[in-house]
Amino acid sequence: RKDVVILDGYPRTYAQASLLSKWPVSLRPSLAIHFDVPDDICKTKLLGRRKCSICNGSFNINGVHTGGFDMPPKLPEAACKVNCSREVDWK
Repeated sequence: RKDVVILDGYPRTYAQASLLSKWPVSLRPSLAIHFDVPDDICKTKLLGRRKCSICNGSFNINGVHTGGFDMPPKLPEAACKVNCSREVDWK
């Protein structure tokens, strides 16, 4: 659908949430999802983020498989593994 928008991380404050009530009814969010993820799991995934300076691929080298969470690493595509150096190119 072309009329779907995801507001990731918005609103973060009460002031931002108040602004949503001033939007035209047709533009107001019809659904909100709150994810409650423990800080240690967020930290593990955040620290695993990588971006290749050669192929511009984004991935995550850390996986989490604990506490009911099953979040495998998102590793680079085969071409990146062949053409790019983990030690030099993955920042």
